[in-house]
Amino acid sequence: EKIVVIGTTEYAEIYRFAVALTQELQSIGLNAVLEVYDWPTALAKELERDTWNLWTTYFLSEMYNPSGWGSPIDYSFLLDRPEWDAAYGRLFTADESEYPEIIAELQCWLYKNAPILNFGGFTAAQASTSKLEGYTMRHVHRFWNVSLAD
Repeated sequence: EKIVVIGTTEYAEIYRFAVALTQELQSIGLNAVLEVYDWPTALAKELERDTWNLWTTYFLSEMYNPSGWGSPIDYSFLLDRPEWDAAYGRLFTADESEYPEIIAELQCWLYKNAPILNFGGFTAAQASTSKLEGYTMRHVHRFWNVSLAD
């Protein structure tokens, strides 16, 4: 049986991982095939669930902020489980102090059911100074409303 891996050359990390993943699968005797697309096509292809088996991508989210979890892609085919839906739904009505417990429950569900596997992480190195006002360390740089103190 053929295993189709989707990758894109527009993000070097995603492409390198797709190549490595495909080669590793082939090295253990699996019939893995890498299909490479530009980013818009890869996103469109993602919706054609019956045409691929593995899709290499990345997610950026602010860990305890459910409003940062938005996506234009409907991942319901991955997460159509009552336990997940119940816990995820609580994020939108819970007090912020409850987020760590709810997120721990979601992470346990993900590890148990494995619809998405995290094979690593990458972020940019960041540094700050006490003279910088309005800057908050995050996964991606955000420089609006930031200034140097006088």
